[in-house]
Amino acid sequence: MKKDNKFIIAIVAMIVVGVAISFGGQAALAADAQKAEAAKQALVGDAEIITGEGSADGFAGPIKATVEYAGDIIVGLTLSGDAETPDIGGKAMTELKDAILASNTYEGVDVISGATYTSKGVFSAIKAAMGIVEYVPSDEEIFAGIAEEMLPGCAAVDTVLGENVLAVMGDGSGKYVFMVQGVGHYPDYPFKVAVLLNADGTVADIDVIYSHETDGFGTEVLNENYWQQYFGAKEITRKSGVEGVTKIDTVSGATETSVGLYECVKAAFAQFATL
Repeated sequence: MKKDNKFIIAIVAMIVVGVAISFGGQAALAADAQKAEAAKQALVGDAEIITGEGSADGFAGPIKATVEYAGDIIVGLTLSGDAETPDIGGKAMTELKDAILASNTYEGVDVISGATYTSKGVFSAIKAAMGIVEYVPSDEEIFAGIAEEMLPGCAAVDTVLGENVLAVMGDGSGKYVFMVQGVGHYPDYPFKVAVLLNADGTVADIDVIYSHETDGFGTEVLNENYWQQYFGAKEITRKSGVEGVTKIDTVSGATETSVGLYECVKAAFAQFATL
């Protein structure tokens, strides 16, 4: 019987110690939380710290941000984006969070190389959480600006648009700028480019209006170093040995985007023939 009593006493003692440890741990956590809150408040003085939530499109889906801030000072930040690639977008979100909290602002923080769309999504989600209204120009507005740079004084041309041609602008000299849509690696996110053709139908310039292509792959196609091979071309082919026709090479690892741009220029040629 005495042994049973000792056993019961031992169990009770263990429970008491466990409860004491538990309460001690909770007290320590509570103290740490109070210190963290005091540190946040010290950064903003007497200003009230507000918590806001916002979301924006990332590379593969929505990015959500919960921001603790006062004025333009960020003292707390949580980011989530389940659709982002863990080793690219996920890593970028972690790096951006650390950089933003280190400087207490998103301003001056650079996008993460190789994760441009995720980075932009993070910044937009933070702005939304802080109640900052971002003006995002439409693709049509971007095209109009690019077209004006390519062909000063140009205006919209009223014509029946061919396949994948979204708009045409001309200056009356026989030159035209075409807003063309192409399918790259992500069919749900077709890219859009502006193609300038000279009066003789040759390619004079190309520029990007919108792109969701992968950094380092599709983006290698949508830059001047690649598309210069189109300049001066009146007819194009992807085959070798075609006399009098400009052969267009593809970028290794970005064949779909390469073909998409090729089809964009072909669409511009087809539309030009109708004008």
